[in-house]
Amino acid sequence: MSQDKTADLLSALKNAYAAGRRETCLPLSKFNFAIVKILIEEGYLDDVKKQKAKTGAGKEMVITLNKLRQMKDKRSCQIIKNIKRISKSSVRVYVSSRDLDEYNRRLGLAIISTPKGLMTTKQAKKKNFGGELICRVW
Repeated sequence: MSQDKTADLLSALKNAYAAGRRETCLPLSKFNFAIVKILIEEGYLDDVKKQKAKTGAGKEMVITLNKLRQMKDKRSCQIIKNIKRISKSSVRVYVSSRDLDEYNRRLGLAIISTPKGLMTTKQAKKKNFGGELICRVW
């Protein structure tokens, strides 16, 4: 685990998909939990549960990944092929609401941190918010 918990989350999701795993466990943080909730709403992940950590103190989140052959309902699901962390602790990337069109034209989705919380760039464009660009998922 590194100092950047968001980068740990994104690389753990990417590695779990590459390894063909069904679930992965990560330490719980409000910011990462909000990112996972957005990915569930957009159909990239199946479910998340909070539970007491098996080792050490605190809580962890158990993230259930999508598998096309295992989906029971007719909800659209997508497989994460790649995740890229855009804004890092060394270089912060901020975008205005006018610049969000560039990110909405591409495949996948981008997550942005706005004054009203985390949301996708499409939601931020509708509400006319700018903010820090967190990551891209495709």
